[in-house]
Amino acid sequence: MNVGGSDVGGSDMSGSRDAFFWYCQMDKATTLAALDSGILTKEQARHVANAIQEVLVRGDGEASGPNDQNDSSQPRPTDYLEVQAMLREAGGPETSRMHSGRSRQCMLATLHRCFLRDRFLMIFESLLDVRQQMLSLGITYAETLVPAYTNGVQAQPVTMGHLLCGYESALQRTSQRMIEAYNRLNQSPLGSAALATTRFPVNRDQLATLLGFDGCVENAFDAAQIAIVDVGAETAHHASLAALSLSTFIQDIHAQFHHARPWVLLDNDGSRDNDGSQKNQPPRSDGLLSPST
Repeated sequence: MNVGGSDVGGSDMSGSRDAFFWYCQMDKATTLAALDSGILTKEQARHVANAIQEVLVRGDGEASGPNDQNDSSQPRPTDYLEVQAMLREAGGPETSRMHSGRSRQCMLATLHRCFLRDRFLMIFESLLDVRQQMLSLGITYAETLVPAYTNGVQAQPVTMGHLLCGYESALQRTSQRMIEAYNRLNQSPLGSAALATTRFPVNRDQLATLLGFDGCVENAFDAAQIAIVDVGAETAHHASLAALSLSTFIQDIHAQFHHARPWVLLDNDGSRDNDGSQKNQPPRSDGLLSPST
C-alpha cells in the first residue's frame, strides 16, 4: 500500500491533493498502523486496503472538476462521513474496523495540517525562486546607477544591484523564519482522537511517519482542539511578511517608473500584436527589470 504523504516535498501541489485525497491517505496509514498493532488481522487489512483503492479509483476517474468537490453528490466528497459511506459500499461494514481509536476531530486537525503544509511549501518554493531572481539581477546590474529614495524624494545614487540584494536580504529573513516555523507545522495530530487519545494501541509515531510528518503533537487536547488555530495563524503571518517585502519592492519600482523619463523599465515582451502595434494593456511586472542608461 502506497501512502501518498511521503512525497510532501514534491513540486506537484495541485488540486488533486484535496480533502478526498488526504482522507484516503489517512485511511491507508491507519490501516497499516492497525495491522502492525494487531487491531486488524492481515486478512482484514487486505480487505480494507482493497476497499480504499476502489474508492480512490472511483474518485480519480469520476471527478468532474474542482468546482464540484463541495457537492455531496460528487465522487470526491470533502466530508469524511461521505468517504466512509463509499468505503462501506466498496468493502462492507468490516471497513469500519480501521477507525478503532480514531476520531473525526483528529482527522480534521490532520487535514488542516496537510493543507497548510502543501500551501506552506508552495509559498516557500516561490520565495526561493524570487530570491534567486533578485540575486541574479543584482549581479547583472551590480554597477548600474539608479537614484535611491527616502521619504518619496531622491536621496543619493546607488546601484540597482545594491537595492535588489537589499530586498533579497529581507526575503532571506522570512525564509529563515519559515524554516523554523515548519518544524512546528509538520507535526501530526492523527491518533489523538477527540482530545484525550484512546485505549486502543494506536502508534501515533508510525501514523506521523506514513503521512510525511516529522513527529506528533504530544498533547492530544492541543493536537485536536487548540493548535489548529495558532498554527494556521502563524503560517498566514509568514506569508504576510513575504507579501509586505514584495509590496514594498513593487512600490519602489513604481517610484522609479512614474517619472517622465523613468530609470527603470519593465520588460514588455509579448505586448505587441503581430503587426507591430502596441496592445492595449499595461506593462506587466514579471520580475524582469531593465534599468535604462
